[in-house]
Amino acid sequence: MTNLPVDLAVRTVAPAYPMLKSLRKRVPNSVSALQRINRVYYSAQISPLEAARLVSALSSVEYAEPLYPRVPYGERRSKIPNDPLFKKNTSYLMRMQLPAAWDIVKGEESDVTIAILDTGVDWHHEDLLDNLWTNPGEIPDNGIDDDGNGYIDDVHGWNFPKRSNDPVPNSTSDHHGTYVSGIASAVADDNVGMAGASWNAKFIPVNTNCEIGGNLCYTDEGVIYAAMLGADIINASYGSRYPRRAEVDVLQAAIDMGSLVIAAAGNKGSSQEYYRHYPGASQMTLSVCGTQPYSDINVFNYGFSIDVCAPGTGVFSTATQGEYHDNLEGTSYATPIVSGIAALVKTRFPNMSPLQLREQLRATADNIDGANDPSLSGKLGRGRVNAYRAVTETNAVSIRLTDWTLTDANGDGRYDPQEYVTVEATFVSYLSDVEGIDIVWGVNKDDVIITTGQVARIGPIKSGDSFTTTLSLTSTVNIPYKSFLFIEPVIFAMTGDIVSGGDAVRMIINDAQTVQMHDHSNTVLNVTSEGNLGWVDYAWLSATDYLGELGEGNIFRHRGAQIHNEAGLILGHQGQVASSVFTPSRIEDNQNQDFEPLTSLNSGECGERLNCTRVEVFSKKFDIRVEQKTLTDPLLDKVALIRYILRNPTSQDLTDIYAGIYGTFRHSRNFSSQHVIVEEEQVIFTPSPSGSQHIGVGAINDQGGDNLHIQALSELQLLRRFRESDDAWEMMKGGIIKTDEKTVAQYIGLGPIDIDAGTKDSMTFAIVYGDDNEDALANLRFARALATSWIGNEFSVLTANPTNIPSLAEGSSVDITIQLPNKPVSNAIVTLTAGMSHLKFSGNFLSDSNTLEFTTENWNQPQTVTIEALPDGEETGDKWKHVLIS
Repeated sequence: MTNLPVDLAVRTVAPAYPMLKSLRKRVPNSVSALQRINRVYYSAQISPLEAARLVSALSSVEYAEPLYPRVPYGERRSKIPNDPLFKKNTSYLMRMQLPAAWDIVKGEESDVTIAILDTGVDWHHEDLLDNLWTNPGEIPDNGIDDDGNGYIDDVHGWNFPKRSNDPVPNSTSDHHGTYVSGIASAVADDNVGMAGASWNAKFIPVNTNCEIGGNLCYTDEGVIYAAMLGADIINASYGSRYPRRAEVDVLQAAIDMGSLVIAAAGNKGSSQEYYRHYPGASQMTLSVCGTQPYSDINVFNYGFSIDVCAPGTGVFSTATQGEYHDNLEGTSYATPIVSGIAALVKTRFPNMSPLQLREQLRATADNIDGANDPSLSGKLGRGRVNAYRAVTETNAVSIRLTDWTLTDANGDGRYDPQEYVTVEATFVSYLSDVEGIDIVWGVNKDDVIITTGQVARIGPIKSGDSFTTTLSLTSTVNIPYKSFLFIEPVIFAMTGDIVSGGDAVRMIINDAQTVQMHDHSNTVLNVTSEGNLGWVDYAWLSATDYLGELGEGNIFRHRGAQIHNEAGLILGHQGQVASSVFTPSRIEDNQNQDFEPLTSLNSGECGERLNCTRVEVFSKKFDIRVEQKTLTDPLLDKVALIRYILRNPTSQDLTDIYAGIYGTFRHSRNFSSQHVIVEEEQVIFTPSPSGSQHIGVGAINDQGGDNLHIQALSELQLLRRFRESDDAWEMMKGGIIKTDEKTVAQYIGLGPIDIDAGTKDSMTFAIVYGDDNEDALANLRFARALATSWIGNEFSVLTANPTNIPSLAEGSSVDITIQLPNKPVSNAIVTLTAGMSHLKFSGNFLSDSNTLEFTTENWNQPQTVTIEALPDGEETGDKWKHVLIS
């Protein structure tokens, strides 16, 4: 690619998966398509997310995205000396019916392989070495790529970070991959240590670690590598909340090459309906949740994307340097138990495709809803894996919802209250034939009514068949704002058995949120109808996720600098906090929804040249109506003014109210900075690492209260991590507190204030950018001067006509008189623009903003400004524009 944006400072563009060039046989189209994916390495100081946006804008690019690393989902709780297996994990292996399954089939009875994509494996361990896979196509240590897969002498796997054929961990203290390998494939029945769930299936160790740190950077390459080697099962005990489209393409290619990826669901203890973890949330994988070892109680994630569960606490396994560890905790360790059982199933039924293998494990699992809270019913997949049933049952039925389309009545793609929506759902049958089924649709909101198609009878259905069914629904006028809707099909066979998965159509009803952009040459500022400044919901809601359309963002952009903002109003009253910015206690909400729009986002009467928006929202917690006005000026596009008018519509006085702006500001790739608080200027700045750029928020007036509160929040105080509002409340009334920690978050606010019944109060802030600290402070002062022109809670601008503006000859000077209005003011800024590369002012400048600042008692007399032409002699008289902000 030769047309990449110059601003990226691209160092190199290379194929993302170079191993595909060495393929010597015909491959599925999905595998060939991966050769179109390239990896871009660049030097510009902008974030990978912004770089992806720039590249995505190219007509020759289908998609571009950051390469989000994956995180291992597990940890060790304690260390113990060597002990035999059945003193440590007999209970949960018996619970999963593994000994009974081993009586039927053992992994050593075939050449089924499990690839362990992880942090590397200490494959020399006494309880692993005999089950280590050996590449039949490679001659050891001859320096030749004998099997032509692009990896020289990969006899026992590959180490991606070290680019070597020894897939050991980067450090002997990194046990994760060795834990996972032992759980799946430790040597069984050898009177040594423990036994893996697969009973001696071979494992392929693949180190996918990053070069530095404990995250995984080469998981995509690892999946392709393992699938090319013919791995039947790929264990993915990792993930993150960030979906990647390239990973989706890679997973499809793996399936087409014959590999099933079994993935951990994550350890957050949160709903996978909203807060999804990838690749486990992909329907192309088998997603594994974690339970207690001695019961079926869920201890980790849950939701519609979960497929099955297995013990995820108290697990015993091999560790590096010949050790064994127990009390392992995480879905990282539930996953290889299932991978080992999958190897048994594949050995028993060698002709099963990857998706049939996935469904056999699901369809034969034991339902565990009864052991868990009723709120988790249907959200733990098909239940705990039953190894014996999985290797013995040959008549299992599994029918899955695989896709859907939504059509709304007015065709605008938004699903409004009382609007009829048609759902066309596609299903696939994976296992045995079935004479007929009943599909019964349910929905998670009482305010939603399925009007037609709630029950559908279909059949007979053969294995491999796909079919569609249609239903329609509508909602009441009272449906809550931004309701996340899950429409779940429960499928019954004629025997009464449930044969469906935990799948659901996902949509959002009553999402009235809109966005208006202030877009100038150097500044882009998004304002939402919820009152947010910046991200609409969160940046991680990618276009590949079902909430992706909400993921717009704002960027202060100046001279190539990219500053990602997320900011907005937060209110505090009586120990509670209301916001639409940061994550609340219920993680599935993605962002707080304490403010509901009362009006549409609209432009205000701002006067000539200025840009403004207005929106009114309602704080459901405190019965406070908030009118937010945002103003920017393209002439000086380094500031944005935000005014909040707080109204008390009730008959009761409201006392001790705090209000302010919480924001996170990141310069380019830098995710943390040492904040600068200038107390006398009532401002907090986040500087770039070099100090060459500053962005922050300043308080413009103090009519909203006597006390100013400013804090640079430490890492532990980041509001998006708060689960309760206590810490946020203490922060809002905490005064001016500095921290030595580097962080991205800051807060500035006023309070306490009292708002009597039926009255209002207001406060004004400015988001300010500067090329350095002095420039940022100068721009803040300009913002204060600009704010004085807001009259009667509306924006207004006073303009004055300059006179006597002749053309300027080279080296000449001229007096220009500006007649100002007969209006007393204490501060004013006169701005004259005319191709500033050719002009300069005499006087005191504010930054490089083409502005001249001066103060007078009263603007009753004409003022004179002297301007001198530079030696290029260009005529400028016809280029004058003017404005006066008083």
